[in-house]
Amino acid sequence: MKSSYFYNDLPYVEDFKDITNERLFKDAPVDWYIIVSDVRGSTAAVEDGKYHEVNFAAACATTSVLNIDKNIEFPFVFGGDGSTILIPPEYVDKAGDVLRDAQNFAKESFNIDIRIGCVPVIDILRSRHKIKIVKLKVTDNYYQAVFHGGGLDHAEFLVKTEEKYQFKTKKKIDGKADFTGLQCVWQDIPSKKDEIVSLLIKANPNYDSETRIYNEVMRKIQQIYGRKDERYPIKEGSISIKSNYKKIKLETILEAYRTGQDFRKKFLINYLKSIGSNIKNFFKSKIKSISQKAYKYTIVNSIDSEKFDDMLRMVIAGNADQRHQLVGYLEEQYQNGKLAYGIHTTSSIHMTCLIVERKGKHVHFIDGSNGGYTYAAKELKNRVKWQKIYMQTI
Repeated sequence: MKSSYFYNDLPYVEDFKDITNERLFKDAPVDWYIIVSDVRGSTAAVEDGKYHEVNFAAACATTSVLNIDKNIEFPFVFGGDGSTILIPPEYVDKAGDVLRDAQNFAKESFNIDIRIGCVPVIDILRSRHKIKIVKLKVTDNYYQAVFHGGGLDHAEFLVKTEEKYQFKTKKKIDGKADFTGLQCVWQDIPSKKDEIVSLLIKANPNYDSETRIYNEVMRKIQQIYGRKDERYPIKEGSISIKSNYKKIKLETILEAYRTGQDFRKKFLINYLKSIGSNIKNFFKSKIKSISQKAYKYTIVNSIDSEKFDDMLRMVIAGNADQRHQLVGYLEEQYQNGKLAYGIHTTSSIHMTCLIVERKGKHVHFIDGSNGGYTYAAKELKNRVKWQKIYMQTI
């Protein structure tokens, strides 16, 4: 297969449990590159009340790369405050240009600094890490990239610690980013049960096979929370599109940046439009020929609630008793050195944005509201740190 169409042509699996079957994964092409973007100081920004801005800025950076060529599928994972995307070599320069524009937008609009960088896959392989990929079919409208091998973690580390892997700042930005498909018209969605849990779990390969650890974790989660449809965080009737000052402001800031229009004038127009009583007309303007009911069905079934990129990331619905059982199990495994974890609990879901992909495909980024993955990541990093210190002392 042609290297550029590696991911387009990659066979897919349909069962989430297959993400632990290493035999199904394929090696990333050696001539590809790993694009990394993340918000510097995201935890502090979220604690300062900028959760929506952090999420939006990170989604802008992600969208800018995905839209470089809408005929090519780029495998990626979005983490709430950043993303990792694999691209063929011919798109690297363009990726740098559009990410600089996204970086400039975030800085000008929100005083948020996005770190952007690029690591050749071959450098990851030379450092004895791997990048293996499988494509998971979630629905007919959404295929999710799943990563294994430790390579993405190492790429993120290199971008954060070595300047040679960071895209250099330019006084003049060569190209404008295409943010088409990025929308934030959704209200936060209440949990279909009592609460929403944002969960990060990372196996310790020094303890046991990662495959065995993740298999055991998935069995335990299913035992506590039930099948995927039982722990799935949203239901169709819970989605609504309504006037929301914060989200309208974010979209207008982006629109004004792209077009050079006056923000205040454009915001007033957008806000007045948003509070109109004719929801049917609003839907027509936003989603054209797709019916409201069918579109909401697509949304419900095209969210990234469970994903894997060298760690397990999940947003699940449940109750406090289930969470206590899960934390008890995870803490025991952590104390035994098997894994590290981070968890955040809230009452609703934040649907970051809508990314409209090519050929009718959609992906909707979700997280627990009020900083779900960001706070879970803070916990995870602390546990990994102490776990490493402990392992060095025995």
